[in-house]
Order: sequence, then C-alpha cells, then structure tokens
Amino acid sequence: MLNNPIEFWISRVGQHRRAHNPGQGQNLTKSRNLRRPWSREEEERLISLLCDGATADEIGERLGRTRQSVYARIQRFQRQRGRASRTSGKFFLQLPVV
Repeated sequence: MLNNPIEFWISRVGQHRRAHNPGQGQNLTKSRNLRRPWSREEEERLISLLCDGATADEIGERLGRTRQSVYARIQRFQRQRGRASRTSGKFFLQLPVV
C-alpha cells in the first residue's frame, strides 16, 4: 500500500492506461510511423481543390486526410516556395500565385 496519495494516483493511472492500451504501456501518443506520406498525386489534387475554393474540411474528406494535415501541407508548400530538393535537384510542387 502506498502512503503518498500522489504515488497512489500515479500507480492507478498507469494501471488504467496499460489495461486499456495493451502492449503500449505509458505511451498514449500516435506513432509517427502510422502517418501516411503525401503522394505527388495527392498534392496536385490538394492544389486543384484549393484553387477551386474548397475548404480544408472538404479537401480532407476527399483525400482521406484530416483538416490539420491539409493545413500542414499548405504551410509546407509556402515554406518551400522557390526551393529545390537537395537530394534530387527537382523543384518542389508550388502553389499557384493568386
């Protein structure tokens, strides 16, 4: 029996997490390995839907992505504007200038 109430609470939380997430222990975050990389076709479709005026929610539904992943990809396009890949030398896909 634990005398300190904080230690008792921490031990109970750990037991609860392990019971509901067998094999995962204390780790409740999503693994980065479960995330699916964007294909060139998906990026081109995202740009065309964006140019057609679709919202991030609509784009996400059509591409099977979350709204947040759509926002993140758009931000990446903005950061890569005018840059080429260091490994292939090819220019990154660019958002059209409006």
